[in-house]
Amino acid sequence: MSKFLFSIPVVAACGFASAAMAQDNTVYLLQDNRAAESQGNVLTIDQSGASNALLAGDELGTAPAIQVGDDNSAEITAEGENVSVLFAQGAPNNPAFGNSATIGLDGTNLVASLEQLGEGNQGSVFVTGLNNSGTLLQDGIGNEGTLSVDGVSNTGTLIQTGNRNVMNLAVDGTNTNVTYEIVGSDFQPVNSGPVVFSNAGTVSITQTGPTR
Repeated sequence: MSKFLFSIPVVAACGFASAAMAQDNTVYLLQDNRAAESQGNVLTIDQSGASNALLAGDELGTAPAIQVGDDNSAEITAEGENVSVLFAQGAPNNPAFGNSATIGLDGTNLVASLEQLGEGNQGSVFVTGLNNSGTLLQDGIGNEGTLSVDGVSNTGTLIQTGNRNVMNLAVDGTNTNVTYEIVGSDFQPVNSGPVVFSNAGTVSITQTGPTR
């Protein structure tokens, strides 16, 4: 059983990819849950404040956004112009369970990407400003990640592989590229997590430890 909740008019078939367009906005989505007894997956989308908004699996809109597994949920709000959400919880051969996602965009020429594999992960991506992109990737159990990107022409990437990691990353400035990667388990942020404000800078941070 799959559940579809949309804030814009869309036509969707459970278990199959479907595309719909309204006011130059596009949703291309696959939700698949084949368990005999399940809670289903829930997706809420609001593109009402956007022009030329895309929800799909890639920036060209040729692959669907996906939720594969059980009891996954996502809330997506897109505002502005030329804003794209690339979204996946689970994969066709790797279902996810009990993950939740929140994605928000507000600005011009923005891309927010979120992929979560595993169980019980919580991910949030917020991208605002002009010509910015943010990517959150989580693979494991019980991870919590929040990524915020603002400013002009900035890129932020947060990757967590392992279990029970918690991290917040904020990127601001101009022409800045920041990557923060955690490999291991039970990492916690100092204070609220790193905040990077830079002009034309590149920052790459990797933390590793045992996976438990």
